[in-house]
Amino acid sequence: MITEFLKPKTIAEAVHFKQAYPDAVFMAGGSWINSCRSKLNPETVISIAGIGLKTIKKEKQFLSIGAMATQQEVLDNPASPEPLKEVIASFRNRNIRNQATMGGAIAAREPSFSVLSLLFAVNAELDLADGTVVTVEKYLENPINRLILSVRIPLDAKACFAKHSVTARGVALLTVAAGLNDGELTLVLAQDGGKIERLTAVEKELKGKKLPNREKLEKLISKNIDSFDDYRTSADFKKYTAGVLLADCLIKLYDGE
Repeated sequence: MITEFLKPKTIAEAVHFKQAYPDAVFMAGGSWINSCRSKLNPETVISIAGIGLKTIKKEKQFLSIGAMATQQEVLDNPASPEPLKEVIASFRNRNIRNQATMGGAIAAREPSFSVLSLLFAVNAELDLADGTVVTVEKYLENPINRLILSVRIPLDAKACFAKHSVTARGVALLTVAAGLNDGELTLVLAQDGGKIERLTAVEKELKGKKLPNREKLEKLISKNIDSFDDYRTSADFKKYTAGVLLADCLIKLYDGE
């Protein structure tokens, strides 16, 4: 239960509060902290709503998105890359899109947030309050708990994503994403209730080769995926579905080359 609500007015003050209250959680839009699916149960939160961080602007070859920019604002911005717009629009609940922020989606590290898989696949970078810059991949790999100021997305990155959910407004049970960054392929799988991971074995198998036909591609992907049964579906179904979805992504991605 939240018993203390801190409202810094500057980035420096937000960082100071975090140092003074190490167990406190930064709160952006609040859609995840207040969600019944969240495992967070903080007593102290640090709201970053009053410190700005909403700017969306082009910076050379990147689009810089402030951590407090909502997903709807990113969707509505004409400078946003099409793959990013598509993944945000795929979540049909506009009320949540109006509340959920880009920084909050990343900080939650929640596999069912499809936008996170796409950011991983395009090698997006995070500007943190201590002056460091890390990729979304590194952020997910390590227990980094520093304030995110903005996310930078390469404007020329080629990417494709797909997801499987029970309903259009439901959580994504599976999200797959493929990105081409300077010719380097990145394949990502996220499983609700599991984790977000890079499919390095599949990347290695495909590197420097022509894509196999769809059937072989689906089988290659599926056999390199670990999954699990849950009350909604079986591990075998998830592996098969991920193979189909990611194969389709790869074919679309390379057809556009």
